[in-house]
Amino acid sequence: MKAAERFEFATASDPTLNYCLWQYAPARAAEDKFRSLNLLLHSFELARVDDRAYEIVDAIREAIGSFRTVFGVKLLQDRLAWEFYFYDYARRERQVSISRVLEAIRPLVRCDVRPTESLPYFMFSLDLDAELAAGRRDLDVLQSGSERRASLYPRRQSQPGFPQGDAPGRQSLFRFDCSP
Repeated sequence: MKAAERFEFATASDPTLNYCLWQYAPARAAEDKFRSLNLLLHSFELARVDDRAYEIVDAIREAIGSFRTVFGVKLLQDRLAWEFYFYDYARRERQVSISRVLEAIRPLVRCDVRPTESLPYFMFSLDLDAELAAGRRDLDVLQSGSERRASLYPRRQSQPGFPQGDAPGRQSLFRFDCSP
């Protein structure tokens, strides 16, 4: 299926949320315009990533709801990769948890991570690349140095030195509200 066949349009009831999922007053109405999700889907198509990438996005949306994920598209060396950011400021009473997201994608992504949900984190992220989307790589954990943030990344055996900083040659192309 082509990405354009999956494109969605904003409605009058769509919330306006920034990259931290905080509401803001838009400069103009977004109704009947493309949702930012379309950029993500189009980037999958440009990268010729496995169709499972679309299924991962669908599984996350089904599990935690629309307008609950932010994405970044990154250029790693000469290929695209994606990072999904999840925020829930309720901390211990959160609805968007690491466990919930991992359970949603578990049928598509191998992951032995068992998070400690008693920590009062408000945000976490996971990286997706072509290898992970195709099922050729497991999702692994790297410590971020902060008990309030958990980062999940695919294992990068060829690039030592993680978790310090980004991978060499990694650039964020754009970040948009990934909702819904």
